[in-house]
Amino acid sequence: MSDNVNSPKHYILYDECNKFPYGLQVMDIREALADKVGATTSMTYIDYSDWDRALEYLIRAPFKNGLEDIEKSEFYIDRIRNRMRERGIDIFRKLSYNGRFAS
Repeated sequence: MSDNVNSPKHYILYDECNKFPYGLQVMDIREALADKVGATTSMTYIDYSDWDRALEYLIRAPFKNGLEDIEKSEFYIDRIRNRMRERGIDIFRKLSYNGRFAS
């Protein structure tokens, strides 16, 4: 029986994976990316939030709502793109190990 609260089928990417007892899920990828992005880039919380949502909708699109999810993903990508253009940036800067921007 499927568990649509804890392990919905449209979020399970790989059923049998030794490292993940419930299979590899979208949340596993999101958590790993959050750790890396938060520690290594100048991306703001709102930038990350929109990027994360765009990724989530894009990953689940083939398994759930198709075109609707792709359009939702585009909505969040457009928000990030517009903020980056407003700030005049084309890349999020990498942070050095001491928390300062790398040159």
